[in-house]
Amino acid sequence: MKKTNPGEYGYFSYMRTKQLIKTILLFALPLVLFAAGFITTGTQKNMLTIVAVLGLLPASKSAVETVMYYMYHGCDDNLKQELTDLVNGLSHSYGLVFTTPDTGTYEVPSIAVRNNCICGLCPDPKRKTEKLEKHILQIMKQNGYNKVVVKIFDNKENYLTRLKQMKDSALENEKLDEAQRHLLHNISL
Repeated sequence: MKKTNPGEYGYFSYMRTKQLIKTILLFALPLVLFAAGFITTGTQKNMLTIVAVLGLLPASKSAVETVMYYMYHGCDDNLKQELTDLVNGLSHSYGLVFTTPDTGTYEVPSIAVRNNCICGLCPDPKRKTEKLEKHILQIMKQNGYNKVVVKIFDNKENYLTRLKQMKDSALENEKLDEAQRHLLHNISL
């Protein structure tokens, strides 16, 4: 299992496996403590039972995180193959999940940044991308990026066309693009 960072292809798959293993271990430890206490004292009324019950709290938290990672899919293989040449040279991330205060959660399988322009793909037809655009723009402005333009596409062909345009534009400030991409990672799952 190769370590994958947020924004890299396969991040959700990696985190699902990692969280599942962590959750199993965290549930096994209280079970072992309870069994050890019961075997040594012959009753469940002992200090190890209390420790085991308290040990279920971090295990339960880990179980919730595991479920959360199973809810999202990231970028599928077909889309990744289509994007491979287009995103080469762009500040690009795969599989980010944004939560807005008003409208909930948006899964964005691909997002790119170049020259104060952020564009992403949110193919969920039930979601209105304007709310996500406003949310990202607001956070960018709060962090001092006042000239940013944000466009989230719900149509894959339009998104691919925009990526071609971004790739053809001259790179102005690579450090700025990476800083904005890093901020996107910070505000996503």
